[in-house]
Amino acid sequence: MLSLSALAEDLPPLQVEGLLEELRVAYESTRRDRTQEDPVEEVACRWRRMLLLGLPGAGKSTAMRELAARWAGDDSAPVPVLVPLRDLARRLVRDGGGVTPVRLVEVALADAATPDGRLLVEELVARLERGEAALLLDGLDECGGMRGRVAEGLAKVVGELPEASPVVVSSRDSAAAAASMLGLPPTRMIEPRSLGRTLDALLEHIAAHRVPEADRE
Repeated sequence: MLSLSALAEDLPPLQVEGLLEELRVAYESTRRDRTQEDPVEEVACRWRRMLLLGLPGAGKSTAMRELAARWAGDDSAPVPVLVPLRDLARRLVRDGGGVTPVRLVEVALADAATPDGRLLVEELVARLERGEAALLLDGLDECGGMRGRVAEGLAKVVGELPEASPVVVSSRDSAAAAASMLGLPPTRMIEPRSLGRTLDALLEHIAAHRVPEADRE
């Protein structure tokens, strides 16, 4: 489901079938010094840990949400913990302290409507420590002046997690220096192969909500 609220307030989300499969990344291949391209989920599952770089609007956050949704619906996949790093930075400014697994999970669950929030935090932290959960850390560049401090804290947390715990961090190139503290292999978002089909679906979606039926074609 792609939110179109930034495009037009009156448009509901657009459902795009197979979106995750079309989201691809490029990275340096170990063979013949060439660039290789693969679906982002395939690389995330194969590497377990990776840095996802890309320009604004390249699809980084969409890829992170789609990964979280896919793994959340797969009993054999790690439990996804999707953390908006901008919210983490704001909490650090407001409350002080450092970056910990507990704080990451709390930020991820900030909008969760559940009476058992503390139990859920404890369970997800335990799963991270057992290698049964994945950290999806979105938007290091959105931390502003806090990105160095956030990256330093994340590096410590990631270094203490079992190798079985997947970690994916997304960022614009503006925070690449801070992201390098994490020591994650970099990948770069590239244009989806189905972009033309998605754009056609977008036009049809807009027309269905704005144009009289007789004029839509």
